[in-house]
Amino acid sequence: RLLLLLVVGFICGIAAEAPAEFNVVFTTTVNGGSNFTVTVQREWSPNGVDRFWSLLQPDTRYYDNNGFFRVVPGFVVQVRSF
Repeated sequence: RLLLLLVVGFICGIAAEAPAEFNVVFTTTVNGGSNFTVTVQREWSPNGVDRFWSLLQPDTRYYDNNGFFRVVPGFVVQVRSF
């Protein structure tokens, strides 16, 4: 039953619950390489943050080698979709 629940959860896009707040450090290759940190707060958008959290996990690595097409400091970061 547990395996079935996990498979159904994966197919339906059910993500593990993210921490209330966490930081993600992104490394870029633009202008010789630089880092920026995104602080995420789950209370702002629980479902979206849970999905983002699931994409950060080592078995997913969704954001590895992905491109950003817009960064507005203090507001938003948008990534390219595959």
